Amino acid sequence: MEGDEEFWDRQDRLWPGFRERVKSMTAMVVGVGATGSYAALFTAQMGFKRLVLVDPDRVELSNLNRTVYTLKDVDEYKAVAMKRIVVERVPGVEVKAITKRIEELPKEAISADIILSCLDVMDARFYLTELAYRKGIPLFDVGTEGERIRVQSSIPPGPCLACTIPVELYGEIVGLKDSCTGEGSEHAPSGPLVPPIASSLLLYVVKRYLEGEEVLGTVIYLNTTDLEVRVERIKRNPTCFICSNIR
Repeated sequence: MEGDEEFWDRQDRLWPGFRERVKSMTAMVVGVGATGSYAALFTAQMGFKRLVLVDPDRVELSNLNRTVYTLKDVDEYKAVAMKRIVVERVPGVEVKAITKRIEELPKEAISADIILSCLDVMDARFYLTELAYRKGIPLFDVGTEGERIRVQSSIPPGPCLACTIPVELYGEIVGLKDSCTGEGSEHAPSGPLVPPIASSLLLYVVKRYLEGEEVLGTVIYLNTTDLEVRVERIKRNPTCFICSNIR
């Protein structure tokens, strides 16, 4: 595409050397719904040249007020529609679309330099976290609940997504939507403003990690209602039901 350098000019001046660092990397985005659609686009716009998008669902009209999809994408697979959007928007990017649930893929298909977990069901997120941890792939997870956002890195040998969850509560958490959902509460969908903020926060953590900053065990909470931010540092849980038996 003509004008590639113009496309990247402002970013290269703001983040000198970053695009060179990530252009040979593959990023896997699992779940390209509200937050995931923005995360997929932003990842390509940051300079990643190879993306793998995983999502079994199709675009619905109700998705359009909080995603990057358009009316012509309704009824198309989200991964397929997102591939088209990214390729149309970002020069030189290669995108693979997978229209299956992450649990349906052979384990060898989970291969990337980083994984962005943008799923909205906790058991699928735990499943992906365990796969990534066993393979030694850095995973970055984002969850939203109404106006609240939670971002956590899961990078071996540091703590994983489940390290803050007591084993006895696992049965209560599996099946819940989003990491911000508490016991007995109903899932609150995000509006149009939360997904791009959540994906930006997620990718800033990714950027910090790729630039060599310490993000192991970092959990970031953002309540967009009052712009309250809380950052916690957690340790690996020796009784964690995911990573305690992984060496």
